[in-house]
Amino acid sequence: MPGEILNVPAPPRSAAHAARALPRSLLYSIFARIGGSGLDTDAFETLRASYRGGFLGKAIAYGNRQNEIPGSLIHSLRWHPVRLISFLDRPYYYGAKKKYLDWMTA
Repeated sequence: MPGEILNVPAPPRSAAHAARALPRSLLYSIFARIGGSGLDTDAFETLRASYRGGFLGKAIAYGNRQNEIPGSLIHSLRWHPVRLISFLDRPYYYGAKKKYLDWMTA
């Protein structure tokens, strides 16, 4: 991505230590999009690090605005059934969206 400043290669470590330190597969879910500004950027940076580390299993988010991580690893909830109740007050609508994200992740 433009303006990337954290693209410094990690110092070499022994394979045995790396196998103990990193998970085998990561399931990442977030109540935001991936890529963009604000929390979306934080989500992208986290996923990019796990993808480059080779242990990103699946990511679930409400949108995908990046092109570095393959789309096959990201499940987008952009078109979700909770949109049908978007007329509700914010606390109820966002609460329902969070519950739907939790349900899809489980």
